[in-house]
Amino acid sequence: MFLNFHIILNFSIFHRYLVLFFRLKHITVIFKLFLIYYETSHMQ
Repeated sequence: MFLNFHIILNFSIFHRYLVLFFRLKHITVIFKLFLIYYETSHMQ
């Protein structure tokens, strides 16, 4: 019983970090795309 609780707790923490990581990754990708778009629009 206690072991299961511990696994669930660890998994929830891991899941939170995973979500945070993917969100940060998503933001950086959007930011890079925005920079590329900004540079190409200013080149013309």
